[in-house]
Amino acid sequence: MAGELTRDDVFAACEALAAHKVPVEKITGHKAWSWLGRGSKTTVQKHVREWQALQEKSLPLTRQAAMTTIQETIDRLVSQGVSDERHRADLAIAQLEEQVRQLSLSLTSALADAERLTAQLNEVTRVRTH
Repeated sequence: MAGELTRDDVFAACEALAAHKVPVEKITGHKAWSWLGRGSKTTVQKHVREWQALQEKSLPLTRQAAMTTIQETIDRLVSQGVSDERHRADLAIAQLEEQVRQLSLSLTSALADAERLTAQLNEVTRVRTH
């Protein structure tokens, strides 16, 4: 149908309004519909929202928005780094605890051997002195 309103028609109306210094956030379905002079208000509103979403994605970052984005990225990276390092530290602690356990077992065994040898030495010494 030749008179059918298309997405491109609505986008063109939005662009025309923006060219007339209407801020993106002030371009409404009603304004675009008035500019076009035809079409379903619901359809026009749907395409205006789509156009606005595309404009917001393509707007240059303000200094504050850039700083916020950078800070959020830094915070996320620091959080991930802390999490990774905590995981590494937990693994290292677990390994050290296992080493301490093994050394403790070895020390206990060595002390038992020393006590046994001391008892044998005392027995040999007692037998020789009598």
